[in-house]
Amino acid sequence: MAAMRLRDRLLLLFFLVVILPLGVYGIYAGYRETAETHPVIVRTLIEPYAEALKAGDYSGAYHNHTSSKFRKAYSMDAYVRGQKVNFDEFGPLETIAVNENEAFQSANNLFSWRKYYHGGLTYRYRKAEVWVGWEIVEEDGAFKIDDTFQAFHERWDPRVF
Repeated sequence: MAAMRLRDRLLLLFFLVVILPLGVYGIYAGYRETAETHPVIVRTLIEPYAEALKAGDYSGAYHNHTSSKFRKAYSMDAYVRGQKVNFDEFGPLETIAVNENEAFQSANNLFSWRKYYHGGLTYRYRKAEVWVGWEIVEEDGAFKIDDTFQAFHERWDPRVF
């Protein structure tokens, strides 16, 4: 019985000395990365992308702010068609803003080791507000849109935004 108690004490000590500090450090490191990266994403990607779309510069938005993976999934023609569908359905774009509780946070794909950032945005058009999720990657030293999804009735719908 005393051996059980000793083993339990050692497990508790291991948890308190090793596991708990690692968990706290992981949370802190994720928070710190988000706090440092999020404003850069807003300033260098979201704001210029929104300005390009508002100006009707679909070519600039496509070539300057989307990843190579995005461009393989959507040709320039498909991208422009998607933007025109959005314009016809929702009206002119007024702003793109990060959702208050959905700051861009890093994530990893365990199978491909691909690192990306995921966050939620509100596209404010003249006729509607649309909730959109973005996945962002770092490519050629800059943040780029890797994928977009429309949040619609508790599911993600693929659509070009």
